[in-house]
Amino acid sequence: MTKILVVGDSYTNGQGCSDTTSDNILPSNFCWAALLQKKIVGSTVKNLAVPGLDNVTIARSVWDNVDPTTDAIVFCASFISRIQVKHYEVDGITASILADFKHSNSQEFKEYNSAVNNYYRYLYNDRVGENISVASLMSAYACARQINAKFYWSFPHYHEIANNPALKLIENHRFVSCSDFDYKKSELAPCRHPNDAGHLRYFQEVIDPLF
Repeated sequence: MTKILVVGDSYTNGQGCSDTTSDNILPSNFCWAALLQKKIVGSTVKNLAVPGLDNVTIARSVWDNVDPTTDAIVFCASFISRIQVKHYEVDGITASILADFKHSNSQEFKEYNSAVNNYYRYLYNDRVGENISVASLMSAYACARQINAKFYWSFPHYHEIANNPALKLIENHRFVSCSDFDYKKSELAPCRHPNDAGHLRYFQEVIDPLF
């Protein structure tokens, strides 16, 4: 039996497919990871992707689930400007935010929103996001090396970080990000994520050749 860990954000989770809604964060039965499960008979493809995750949290999903029986890790990175911070209500957990983060109840969490905005205005730049994201990716790669598992990875907007020396070391393991694939208009949902047809073609042209 083959055990494959798939980690990522909404593109890997399958948001945009016909069986997903904004309230349902369970992986789609039509996303490319589900298609991989169907291809490899007797395999266990564990899709841990959740919409909105930052790269530290994505790496954490590897740390928390990898074990010596894992045969492959597929790390689908999120955008480098998505950062992990303290949750807006609960001290003991974290949240993932983007530069344009706005909580729905902006008055109740006015100070929190202000802190987020000030962080991006005064403390964040693309190099910060790149360093955090590359470190997260490399930590997952180290897990794979430790147990001799295969490792595949993708980064959205890869051109922005293509010159990072660490990534050049594992370039031969990279594949095109689901968010950067050249979809037809009919293959995109209204949310601009790939729909069932988009995931099918992405699987056929990008993921299937890996396995």
